[in-house]
Amino acid sequence: MDLYTINVLRDLDGDEVPELIAAHLEEREESKAGHIKLISGKTGKVLRSIPTPHREEMFVPIQLLTRADGTELLLMLTGGQNTAGGIYSLRLLTLMAHTSEKHFTPLYQQSRSGLMVPAVLTDLNGDGITDVVVAAFNSSVFAFDGKNYSQLWNYTFPASECVSAIVPGHFDRDNVTDFMVKYNTGPGFPVYYYSQTTILDGRTGQPLLDAMMTDAGGASSLLGGVSISQSFGGDFFLHWQLQCRNRPNARDAYEFVPDSDIILQARADTCRLRYNESTVLKLYAIARHIEPPGAVLFSTDDLEVQLNRTQRPSPTGKQSPLKHPKLLKKLLANREQLLRQAAAADAAEELQSQAQSGAGA
Repeated sequence: MDLYTINVLRDLDGDEVPELIAAHLEEREESKAGHIKLISGKTGKVLRSIPTPHREEMFVPIQLLTRADGTELLLMLTGGQNTAGGIYSLRLLTLMAHTSEKHFTPLYQQSRSGLMVPAVLTDLNGDGITDVVVAAFNSSVFAFDGKNYSQLWNYTFPASECVSAIVPGHFDRDNVTDFMVKYNTGPGFPVYYYSQTTILDGRTGQPLLDAMMTDAGGASSLLGGVSISQSFGGDFFLHWQLQCRNRPNARDAYEFVPDSDIILQARADTCRLRYNESTVLKLYAIARHIEPPGAVLFSTDDLEVQLNRTQRPSPTGKQSPLKHPKLLKKLLANREQLLRQAAAADAAEELQSQAQSGAGA
């Protein structure tokens, strides 16, 4: 079917050129089967091809974990929307001599769906060993101890699905990585009534925001976000939200015409079909001192729509469309303003803390 993703490993065949490791999925009429393919970085030759555990589907990159003693492990996330999957590790050296499925060590397995976004690898409990945070397709985010694979915490969004990448960053000031996650509620891809976005505390797995940030759902709402690292007051988390104009709390159930094409469903403008309203896409920035959903950095309302490649005169008093340099300037100006606000709030918080300490003394 396809080579979905690749990653780079060190040289394993002695030719002083790093190798590639790929997630491969083969689809036949009777079944689907996943494979792990080790590819020579020098020649492109397939050095090893082994089945995934239980021949499960695999869509995300194979990641590398290195333990304190130098042991190198491959971390694999398998499964699809409606097929079983799990989290498995395999010693890198065992890959070259793989003969049995027993060489895979399972961290977590589920029978009805799998994991379709990459894990985040970071130390959560301060033991110096990388831990594993994953978002299962079906409802839950999990954190596993990298030392013994025991579960540290989990958080569930009932009746929801995740196909948006986890966004790591530091939201609070405990120096433990936090995670922005996005889950979609509805009968299943591509029919989602709405989505929920929040930031989970890396220590406890509990939301750090007072309320979920919701958008209007649909297949187009699956965009995730990124984080921007700062040296004070926590990082900025940037996230996309899709909204139906004049319908700020759109959560209504809907369905497509029976037997309609799933590709057309995934591309449908659900705001137009549901409410006869246009779709607005916004990019928000949120940090500790900015209320959810955050400050708007960009909105499609900022852009002048051009139909049939014809130039329409701008209404009186309306700004011209933002060209790339102007858009960049606006984004940078907004970011500088947010930085100043965050710095001022952090300084005030620090002074208050010092005053309380002085009063206590």
